Amino acid sequence: MAGGDVARRQDLARPEAAPDASPRAAFAQLLADIEAARARLAEWQALSERLGVQYARDVAPLHEAYDALRAELVERLDALASGGERLSHPERMRLHGLIAQLAGELEETGDATRRAAMQRLRAYYAPEADEGWSDDVEPDRRARPSDDGVAATADAGAPPDDDPATLADRAEAQARAAAEQAEAARAAHRARRTRQARERVAQAEARDTAVPLREVYRRLASQLHPDREPDPAERERKTALMQRINRAYQAGQLLELLEIQQALATAESKRLALTNDEAVARYNRLLESQLADLQSQWRAEQQRLATAFGLPSHPTLTAASFEADLRARKQSLVAAQKGLRQVLQALEAPGALREWLRQERAWEREEAATAKPSRRARR
Repeated sequence: MAGGDVARRQDLARPEAAPDASPRAAFAQLLADIEAARARLAEWQALSERLGVQYARDVAPLHEAYDALRAELVERLDALASGGERLSHPERMRLHGLIAQLAGELEETGDATRRAAMQRLRAYYAPEADEGWSDDVEPDRRARPSDDGVAATADAGAPPDDDPATLADRAEAQARAAAEQAEAARAAHRARRTRQARERVAQAEARDTAVPLREVYRRLASQLHPDREPDPAERERKTALMQRINRAYQAGQLLELLEIQQALATAESKRLALTNDEAVARYNRLLESQLADLQSQWRAEQQRLATAFGLPSHPTLTAASFEADLRARKQSLVAAQKGLRQVLQALEAPGALREWLRQERAWEREEAATAKPSRRARR
């Protein structure tokens, strides 16, 4: 018996009332379903607002600090590239490619000074990374954006003066630190990509919201337009309601419009006792449309949050799911900052740049090897 009651409630929760329900019973159930749907939508909207506050307070500053450290790394690599660091031609090409890549990722972050610096470095290094050096011009003798005209004289192809055994011992310790920070740095980079995706999704959802907003507004305006009301008192009441409706529409507040719609339906419910079933059925069709609007908004809100956080959209998603994701992002960014500080410190040692370049190359090969089976699996 209990199972049948649950199934019946699930049927009534859909926009269409159960076929065997009387119009009056369906009306009462629709009002209850609309109230529940409004409460659920309000909960998700409150969750979205709360997560936005938490992100701005806890995660965004960590992102900014992480980007600032990455910008510092770009500037350090630029200084090493132009400061006579002895590298082979392939190593130098690799260094220039990494500088161009990192600068390109950062040219839309931070203040105007940082953006301009990153754009300048990307523009300077990107052609060499993409096309290779000209045979007629040595890499270290190319004009730089900030050069004073004094050409570098280091031999790009000369081997380092350090003893290989000494370099290997020193690089071993540096490699451990670099390995620890590599994965954290990549995770934080993915987090930044997710943030950009979230912004794009929010823009798309804003466009999608405009359609039901306009439909509800038109229904209310048609029902309440004061010019069609002969009674002066009722005309004044409808005028005040229309002003409220217009403000909500201009502010894009769909929930406010739906609340007005429900209040009107509730007020009409007392009149139904004197109304025949056919008229009640017409009211039900309006309520079904309102319920469908609320359910659509709830699904869109859930999908927007899930997409923004990189989580699968599923009815079992809860506030705890998103808050756990925020905690993971914070931990990832803290670890990434620690790793970048270790890299910056390690790059101060002679010969450390070559070891760092080797580590980056090894990671790229590992990532490429890991990605190949995934691509085959997708096919």
